Amino acid sequence: MSSAAAVSHASLPAVSFGGPHNYRAGRHSTSVAVADLNGDHKRDLAVANESGRTVSVLLNPGSGRFKTRREYRAGRSPAAVVIADLDGDGKPDLAVANSAGASVSVLLNKGAGRFAPKRDYGVGAGPVAVASGDLNGDRRPDLVTAGDSISVLFNAGDGSFGAKVDYEPGASAVAIGDLNHDGKADLATEASVFLNNGDGTFGPRRDYPSSDTAEDVAIADLNGDGRPDLVTVGLDGVSVLLARADGSFGPRRVYEPAYAEALAVGDLNHDRRPDVVTSEALSPNSEECGEEEGLTVSVLSNKGNGRLRRASTFYTSYPGSEGCDPESVAIADVAGDRKPDLVTGNYVSGTVSVLVNALGRCAVPMLYGLRAPAAKRMLQRAGCRVGVIRYAYSKSVPRGVVISEAPDWGPVLRKGAKVNLLLSKGRRR
Repeated sequence: MSSAAAVSHASLPAVSFGGPHNYRAGRHSTSVAVADLNGDHKRDLAVANESGRTVSVLLNPGSGRFKTRREYRAGRSPAAVVIADLDGDGKPDLAVANSAGASVSVLLNKGAGRFAPKRDYGVGAGPVAVASGDLNGDRRPDLVTAGDSISVLFNAGDGSFGAKVDYEPGASAVAIGDLNHDGKADLATEASVFLNNGDGTFGPRRDYPSSDTAEDVAIADLNGDGRPDLVTVGLDGVSVLLARADGSFGPRRVYEPAYAEALAVGDLNHDRRPDVVTSEALSPNSEECGEEEGLTVSVLSNKGNGRLRRASTFYTSYPGSEGCDPESVAIADVAGDRKPDLVTGNYVSGTVSVLVNALGRCAVPMLYGLRAPAAKRMLQRAGCRVGVIRYAYSKSVPRGVVISEAPDWGPVLRKGAKVNLLLSKGRRR
């Protein structure tokens, strides 16, 4: 990298996101996908609702605010949704993996973001993930599900699919990409790689060192060498496996945070380096979201050499439970300002959360409970300035600690906007 490029990258502001806008989806929203579903050049949302047996479609009016939704019937226990033009008519369709139905439901787009009734196709038992890509070189997007087995379904060209072809072992996630530079789409799960023979069939799996708790996988070139790397996430954190020249992968490097369940990869700050986003679902045996878990996403910015910076945390909801238990996360510009935003599907609350990218602006951070010096530093990092500071007695907040801020945390304002603070004087004596 040239020194000029390095200076340019270093001068870019830190990744920052405004507080969440939460929208109702269905019962137990477990997966979210983003695309322009009605042809108006605005990014819409599709959400799989596990307990509702539905997929919700939320159309974007242009501001990134999703006020209404439409429900479409899927199969038993929809666990994941993917968007692709499956019948070649130029309109994006939906495919939903149904974990209790051993099926994938295909809903073809009729236009204007409305979908025809589902058509179901059999896959291996317990599918919890679905991906789409051209696997046999016929320029038609095929489907792959992950569950008790890896199931491949070839597209007939009209949005219908043939009988499944299964591969072992099963997995909890699957991603599609050309991993060995032969121009053919390969498969990666959280523990294995299946290389394409060229006709959409796959050779024996190749296992690589991974976490026993890995839940999700993504493919992206993290170190800029032109080779696709692997990213997995699980209870022990984020694992990065850099690709070697021969198509194999090196040892994994692990990053926090722990208890992450889903991930997405994309360039969040326009430095041409893919960053990693994870969602913090509830930890095992937890049933309710609290202040410490089940309400956040974490952003690990890319240093440029395949290494990731320490995670920055952003809330999907606080206080309250509107964004409780984000089990999936997607990256897309839904606000229409050419900056990639974050969207999560929240299982317990049955909602989606939209976190607007505040790159180069002031994203008012949550300051309650911080001492004044820490609050001032956080405001500076968020692109904001300290406004008027006032003081008040408090029975519960220690002296010198932030009681409240104005405006309250969450909005995205112009760069350098002022945030007023109310600090505690401690108990009145």
